[in-house]
Amino acid sequence: MTLKKLRKQAIIESINTINSNRENLFEEKVANKSIQKCINTVSAFFEVSDRMSAVLSVIVYDQILGDGQGLKKILRDLSIGPMEAIDVYQELKVLKVKGWIHEVKSRLMRLKDQYEVSNSVLQAVMNSDKSLLRSKTFETQEDALVEMSNIFNQYCTEHNREELVEILMYHMRMFMQYPLFKKVLTDKNLSEQEQLLIIWMASEFVTHRNEVVDLSWVVDRIFHHPYWINKIQKRLNLDGYLIEHKYLTYPNPGVVDIDKLMLGDAINDLLDESYRKTKSAPVFKLCELIHHATIPSHKLFFNETNTRNMDELKSITDECRYEKIVSTFKKHGMPTGIAVLLSGPPGTGKTETVKQLARKQDRLLLMVDISKFKSMWLGETEKNIKKIFQEYKAATKYYTPKPILLLNEADALLSTRNTVSSSVDQTMNNIQNILLQELEDFDGILMATTNMIDNLDPAFDRRFILKFTFELPNAATLLKIIEHQFPELSTEHRKLFANNYTLTGAQIQNIRRRIIAKQVINSDFILDKIQLERMAAEELKIKTPKVIGYLKNAG
Repeated sequence: MTLKKLRKQAIIESINTINSNRENLFEEKVANKSIQKCINTVSAFFEVSDRMSAVLSVIVYDQILGDGQGLKKILRDLSIGPMEAIDVYQELKVLKVKGWIHEVKSRLMRLKDQYEVSNSVLQAVMNSDKSLLRSKTFETQEDALVEMSNIFNQYCTEHNREELVEILMYHMRMFMQYPLFKKVLTDKNLSEQEQLLIIWMASEFVTHRNEVVDLSWVVDRIFHHPYWINKIQKRLNLDGYLIEHKYLTYPNPGVVDIDKLMLGDAINDLLDESYRKTKSAPVFKLCELIHHATIPSHKLFFNETNTRNMDELKSITDECRYEKIVSTFKKHGMPTGIAVLLSGPPGTGKTETVKQLARKQDRLLLMVDISKFKSMWLGETEKNIKKIFQEYKAATKYYTPKPILLLNEADALLSTRNTVSSSVDQTMNNIQNILLQELEDFDGILMATTNMIDNLDPAFDRRFILKFTFELPNAATLLKIIEHQFPELSTEHRKLFANNYTLTGAQIQNIRRRIIAKQVINSDFILDKIQLERMAAEELKIKTPKVIGYLKNAG
């Protein structure tokens, strides 16, 4: 017989022998050496006293046979007196905290003190493998959180609520090597209940992707102390410790509702670090994800000043330079976000510039067309603004290098705040306050476009590290655009077109598209000076008669 089989036989036979001699086992000092040897074997296996080893042997034996009896009767059968029973109950409490043993729920008063061992203890006995009693080790923090979710689900239904906090705390401390557990459990400003709440929410998020939880339900399920809601509510005020230190947050910013809680950035950051390689790609509901490889190459032409600005943008968004800039910011204790404001008349290339930067720098683009959200602004806008930045943050944790967040046509968000005279004014001011805070805490690359720089609220001015104004193309730039778009025109017609009309690049491209459409419809269509001038006049008149440009000479 192998040594392993001998050991396996030893623990099982020891439990059988103890049960066969349970009657009055401790009435006198155990004289039988073989029985004492069995007690010593069980005692060493569970690392408990002789009396506790006998109690455990009886509980395990009865549980395997499907029988059961109250602890008081077991103590009487073993002849363990009142004084010794106190020590047994103390050890029993330790084993309950470890999760090895729990009280059986029963409506029968006579079985009120009946106990069972956990499945892990049974497996350890059946396999004579003491290592199964030790806490499991996990390769990642995510695996540890999944295990904590299992522990919560198991013990919240098996244990007396009054003992549950102590039991769960014991298990959480087994994972102190992981950053999330260490941060939460070493923060002396958090109560044990608050530590449990945070780690439970983290485990639910990792295991089931439950983002929003109901505090009342959690308290009723885990803590069983309704008054605790009142106790924690102060800590969940907007300036309370849990919110201020970003352990938790609310789905609707600025609205305190303890029935809707989410993990804060302090925990999300640690979660992201632990399962970045295994998590699924983020889902975007408010941002439009544009892959840099799908952006068509467009040649852009700018006046001399704008060309220098574009060179600076290219340098900043270059990955090597960007990382160096961010690293230097950190050394000086500065915010790491790079926010750029691009202003100028419509059609001057603001949006296309951002797209081309994303394409050249191999960065994904998350674009939010603010003008399309106007119908939503007065409903759930505060929440949507928050979600935009949450989606971007999720993208930065999943994609490398960091994507560019584009707030396109952001005039409504960046304009001067109004004196509050209606609920609409108040809502818009709230939206801007949220945006200001998000920009303050931003980490990444953000670009916003606006057509009305003169109406920019002063509070936003310092949030943008760069502010570039796109000019209408001068005659020299316009000529380059026309040469690129209309290579079939003669040099004379190109110069005439450039000198007679003040058009934007977008307007010239619109004219080019109209010409292509006409050529497809009518293969005999020939572009001449008259056709070109007519289209230019129509473009100016229809699109932007006052803002963009003017017809110098239509003749």
